[in-house]
Amino acid sequence: MERGEARRGALLPLVAAAALLIGAACGAPARTPGPAATVPATASAARSALPLTDTGVTLARNADATLVVLSLDPGAPGANAVRVDLRDELGATVAGSVHLALSLDGRSASAVTLAAGSAVTLQVPRAGHAEISATVTEGKAAGAATTFALDLPVARVPDGMLAGIDAATTSLHTMRETETLTAGGPVLHFHFEYLAPDRVHYTTLLPTGVTDETVLIGRDRFDRDGSGPWTKSDIGFPSKVPYSDYAPRSTRVRLIGHDVANGQELLGISFVVNAAVFYTIWAGAQDHLVRRYTMMTMGHYMAGSYSDFNAPLDISAP
Repeated sequence: MERGEARRGALLPLVAAAALLIGAACGAPARTPGPAATVPATASAARSALPLTDTGVTLARNADATLVVLSLDPGAPGANAVRVDLRDELGATVAGSVHLALSLDGRSASAVTLAAGSAVTLQVPRAGHAEISATVTEGKAAGAATTFALDLPVARVPDGMLAGIDAATTSLHTMRETETLTAGGPVLHFHFEYLAPDRVHYTTLLPTGVTDETVLIGRDRFDRDGSGPWTKSDIGFPSKVPYSDYAPRSTRVRLIGHDVANGQELLGISFVVNAAVFYTIWAGAQDHLVRRYTMMTMGHYMAGSYSDFNAPLDISAP
């Protein structure tokens, strides 16, 4: 594996972090499919005094390498306490000033400027589809900008919704996932296939243009770099896929929007895991299966989709 490790060296820490996440995702029983649903072992270092009471909504997006975390309480028309936290790719707090501009249904509504890590009042004049642009105007991350979209007022999800999503995913026989991962620089592209109870096949398209490939069958792991030879190793534990475990670990679970895909109504749901990992998922209102997601945490900015639920699929040892 020396050739592959040398090539990856130029892409660290992104690829090293991705390898850690993939290993956790495909090996640990209490993980959902793919690296998007894992929590890095070092994520606890990114915790701060974020407002995690159950009265509002928290969303996160990356602006290049900077993670921008927006909290809005109560997430309804009227006066709202709004806070923005900035983190670098290592999870450290970033100081600076942030300008927020709120639009409702495409029309400018209000704006405020605040110091990162502090809270001010943002007026939301009425209900509607909101877009909140966040631009860092001062500090180390000056120039970083992103936009958050959600329907206001936010709502609590029906009781048992996340548990229903966990159950629906875990009951699948097969599924596929596509995913992108970045820390604000190079981007990795993943394609996963999952076959219950313990078979995974995935490819990784590196920024170099080379595609690596991995097959997991029980404890056995098979890897190859590009078109090179396969190598076999023992990962020490069997995979457990498909799997989902959102419900026991989540807080500030909020319904933030609706969409439709292939005739299925989708619910946009945001939530926070372990005070440091920020999700938005779009799940079927009827079948509870997740169609797409984002997951944001320290230096791991991920987006992806799930498809081909229970489609015919074969994963065999190479």
